[in-house]
Amino acid sequence: MSNVSRRAGPRGLAAVLVVYPKLLAVLAALAAVPARAAFPPVPVSQFDMTGFLQAATLGGSDALAGGTLTVNGQVVVVPRNVIVTFPAAFLTWEQVFQFAPPPYGPTQTGLAMADSPAPFVPYEVHVIGNRVAMPGGTDQYIAGMVSIAQQSLNSGQGYVNFIDYSTGELRVGGILGDPTTGQRVRMNDPTGRFNGGPGDGTALPGRLSPDVRFAVDPENPNVRSETGYPMCLPSKAGGDALCPLANRPVDPTTGTFATQINMPAVPNCDAQNGVTGMDPCLMAPLQVGDYVSYAGTLMKDGSQPSAGPNPVIAPLNASYVSAWQITANVGIWTAPGTDPAYVATDVTLIGVGGVSALGAAEAAFRTRFEGFTTDPFRFDPTDANCQDPAFKKAAGVRCSIVDLYAIDVDPCSATMTDRPYGGIDVDQGPPIGVKPGRWRFRPPSRMIPLAGASGVFDPVTQTMHARLRGATPMKTKNGLLAGQYVSPIAEYIFPENGVTGTAIVPNNFEAIPFIANGIGPIAGPGSPVAGQLAPWPGGGTVVNGLPGAPPPVVCAVATQAPPTASAGANQSVLTGATVTLDGSGSSDPNGLTLSYAWAQTGGASTVTLSSPTAMFPTFTAPATADTLTFSLVVTDAAGLTSTPASVTVTVAPPAPVALAPVADAGQAQTVASGANAVLNGSASSDPNVPAQALSFLWTAPAGVTLSSATAANPFFRAPQNPGPNPLVLTLGLTVTNAAGLSSTASVAITVSPALKPIASAGPDQTVLQNSNVALSGLASSDPNGLPLSFSWVQVAGQPVALTGANTATPTFRTPSFSAGSLTLAFQLTVSDGVPLASDPAVVTLTVLAKADTITIASAVYRTSQQRLTVTATSSAAGAALYLADPSQPKPASCAVNPLPAACILMTPVAGVPTAQLVGVVVPNNVTVMSSLGGTATSSITKLK
Repeated sequence: MSNVSRRAGPRGLAAVLVVYPKLLAVLAALAAVPARAAFPPVPVSQFDMTGFLQAATLGGSDALAGGTLTVNGQVVVVPRNVIVTFPAAFLTWEQVFQFAPPPYGPTQTGLAMADSPAPFVPYEVHVIGNRVAMPGGTDQYIAGMVSIAQQSLNSGQGYVNFIDYSTGELRVGGILGDPTTGQRVRMNDPTGRFNGGPGDGTALPGRLSPDVRFAVDPENPNVRSETGYPMCLPSKAGGDALCPLANRPVDPTTGTFATQINMPAVPNCDAQNGVTGMDPCLMAPLQVGDYVSYAGTLMKDGSQPSAGPNPVIAPLNASYVSAWQITANVGIWTAPGTDPAYVATDVTLIGVGGVSALGAAEAAFRTRFEGFTTDPFRFDPTDANCQDPAFKKAAGVRCSIVDLYAIDVDPCSATMTDRPYGGIDVDQGPPIGVKPGRWRFRPPSRMIPLAGASGVFDPVTQTMHARLRGATPMKTKNGLLAGQYVSPIAEYIFPENGVTGTAIVPNNFEAIPFIANGIGPIAGPGSPVAGQLAPWPGGGTVVNGLPGAPPPVVCAVATQAPPTASAGANQSVLTGATVTLDGSGSSDPNGLTLSYAWAQTGGASTVTLSSPTAMFPTFTAPATADTLTFSLVVTDAAGLTSTPASVTVTVAPPAPVALAPVADAGQAQTVASGANAVLNGSASSDPNVPAQALSFLWTAPAGVTLSSATAANPFFRAPQNPGPNPLVLTLGLTVTNAAGLSSTASVAITVSPALKPIASAGPDQTVLQNSNVALSGLASSDPNGLPLSFSWVQVAGQPVALTGANTATPTFRTPSFSAGSLTLAFQLTVSDGVPLASDPAVVTLTVLAKADTITIASAVYRTSQQRLTVTATSSAAGAALYLADPSQPKPASCAVNPLPAACILMTPVAGVPTAQLVGVVVPNNVTVMSSLGGTATSSITKLK
């Protein structure tokens, strides 16, 4: 052995032959032994294969055509009439091709690895059938059941961290509130049932349904809470009429959306049932923070979301899960014993029993159904339904029962009939149970009697029916049927050989009516009848005692109806645009494949269709305005032709491009602390012709309150700036025109530091005793330009009663005394409202006991100029002198307030009080009076 290990190539092999000379003889003996099998292969044996769908072919053009599929390298015949199970839909093999999204249908499935282009991700096929021995010693694998999904469940879980209501997209498992993290999840809901649709069977624009084969069930709530209550994603964050925010109340303890909710009772589910607040006839909205489980298909952004490239190459964030099921960890229960109540199924498994295939030592009879209901306390404890000994519940506690049925289908009319299985009690939660609302039907261990139930569950059916006992099935406001749930059977347990090493038994498809007999018309009366599978997945003849195809059911031939053409909705487009016509709404009641024939029937311009026979032909709109009409005729595979349908395309020139306005927030300003500042946005303009009206929106920093945020020229009071530095405020302006276009500008307003106001208490005065005196602070000023407040106090002299001490001009009456004089002093302080006050100002008043003595120094009259000039002096400093107007009656006094009109103030000339009158007749004498009561009269001292 060591020599061999050091040798290589042919020399090494020669060495082995030398070392082991008997090896040649052994090899020769083995070569002479003929090939043997463990035992002769039986004519028919079962198979159950799961793997990627590698290839798929279609063997005909009608709705019931079969073909082939390839899984794990094995080619499997797909018989005619096979019904393929999708997560929430049943389709014929031909419909798997027909409903494939672009660029695949109707010639490719878009699910097979061999399709061109390859799918974005591989799809998984589960096929159950029989291997049949064919003449010539070859084997043929024939399918009996086919189901297609993407990587089994292709599911995930996590907390919803963000919801984009514009696209209907959830982010799951990311950072709360962050729209860039978490798995992208969107509902595949083409009818808009759960996804913000308006309730007319159409989806909200922008919310995607990339592949209708993997869509949600529009009738049963597979977007739901764990308890089976239907849930939804509204069209906007605040909820909408069919998905109201009221159905997700806020927990007062946590301040978050409640996850355990008890719905109130309502009288009915009519559209106008007058319910306000929480309404069990409507779905409950999903919210950020909900923990959800989702299942769906992985899709990518773009116009062909299911086509390659492979996600290893494509950016991961450009892909999302198109969900056909979402379950939220939310407990929503309906009021006990009231309608509507909801039921949901989670597990559907049944054994294919009946008469076992010959040679089978064991036939499976396992049956298991599980789910939830929103009403675990439907019946009163004294109700007869709560008295069955099979119940596991506390005495005196309400109970609920879910009844289960097989749905048998007439192979000629497709009429569905319920066949009772039995009932099961509903978990009421602790202390007896675990999860309130959950039910588990696992015969024969526990069953509640149900009228008509025999305890036998064969023959198996394609679908089952769960009903809440005592509930009235009713349509909710969302169009869902409450009180029951129809679900496909997810898993079948077939017979198996009883002793290891014995021959594999065939699958007993003859015991399954929907395979042996078919399911009847696939799309209503007159549509193709899905009958027995052909070729039969069991050999077709009895060989060695094994069953072949059972006798097929013969149905009367139904008269086929012609197809219906739909040319799509009328369109309005711009000149030169690419226009797509839409014939996808055309249908055939017989379920047959359609061909399309488009023709232009009107318009001044003639356009060229990309393909007159395509479902979606395109053309380029003409360069001038026009109204084009087109007709569509569809023909089905049986040769029946529709009535023409028409569509109008209105072509218009593009609207002129609107221009954004120009915002102008005005010039920068400097204002005093606390002063009013007026903003100016009136210079903003709109460049469109004609100019469009503008709207204004100002924004201001904290602490600034605008008189109007939407006026062109609002004002505000500048905040107080005690200084020492200027305060700069920046205000923003956004102007928007009628086209919705906007622009912004800003302006800086500088608030100067506040300066002290200046108090002025007026000039000192000499006044007479027992007279009324007015002080004056009117000469006070404020450098900030702010209004002033006044405060006067007496600071010296005999106290007097000051009236209006908080005004600019307070008054008082001088005291009386016998002789001499006295002095009074008053102090004034002014303030402008800023936390700064003026320095005090003081005015002094000298009060005399008697009137002053007036001396008239001269009284000169110039005859040629008729001019009188008088000069005089007073014995009291500060006294005001007045000349009595000689042309008027002599006033009684000039020491009164108000001053008589005849008192003419004498003003100093070279320091001497002087009065001069022109145009007067020469008087006989003149009189001068004092503000202190003094008076003197003199004749004319000089006449010129």
